[in-house]
Order: sequence, then C-alpha cells, then structure tokens
Amino acid sequence: MTLAESTVLVVDDEPILRLTFSIVLQRTGARVLTADDGAEALRIVEADPVDLILTDKQMPNVNGMALLRQLRERGVMTPVILFVNVLCQKTRQRWNDSA
Repeated sequence: MTLAESTVLVVDDEPILRLTFSIVLQRTGARVLTADDGAEALRIVEADPVDLILTDKQMPNVNGMALLRQLRERGVMTPVILFVNVLCQKTRQRWNDSA
C-alpha cells in the first residue's frame, strides 16, 4: 500500500500543526483525518479504521502515549508515529494567530 492509498490520522492539540501535516499528506494523495486529542482520535479510529496515526506525545486529556496504550488494549495494531512538539510560547502564539 502506498501513502496515496492510505488513510492517515493526524492527532495534535495545535491547529497549525494539524493543518501543516494535513496539507503535506494530502499532496501525496493520502486521505487525512484529524483529531485534537487522543480521546477524539479513539472515537475516529472506532468509526473509521486508518492505516497510519501521527500523534503528538504531549496533549491535554488523552496524550499520545495513552492513545497508543489504549489502541493496543483494544487490539488496534495500526502503526503509530509519536512526535514531540516543542515550541516556545511566543512562536506557538504567532503560528496560532496566523492559522
């Protein structure tokens, strides 16, 4: 399966990062779904199985590690890529203001 044939779930509490990942992935032809935390991601995966999950490790509510654990507990073996988003507050605010 190629990325162009895949459904990718992007999970991040930062809207600008969800948008950035979405744009890049959509340009490859992937179908992209987004969630702003792990709880929403779990609901999406239950309703619409995905081929790959990209998730921030640090998020409010259900973080990336908790999401991964809960997916595995439910028998979901979808590949998960965890990333750490470390932005200074000033940069984060500028990005959010421009979104």
